[in-house]
Amino acid sequence: MMPTLFNNDTVLLDLSTTKPISNKIFAFNFDGDLRVKRFVRQLDTTWRIVSDNEDKELYRDEILSHNNVERLKIIGRVASVIERTL
Repeated sequence: MMPTLFNNDTVLLDLSTTKPISNKIFAFNFDGDLRVKRFVRQLDTTWRIVSDNEDKELYRDEILSHNNVERLKIIGRVASVIERTL
């Protein structure tokens, strides 16, 4: 998620926001894999899950279709970075 978030950043989550909002960053569990990514709503109502990292070969966008939305559990929206190790 660089340059927005760096490895070992400590983030504050808004646990009351458990439904995606376009262009916001969320912590989520998908099939047991815990991740932090940006959600972007598409015109066809699917969600594109995006890393802010510029290397799109290594960090490719993913599409969350209606067929597998039940496998997604949003933990909360990333509200802020509260600690960054220098």
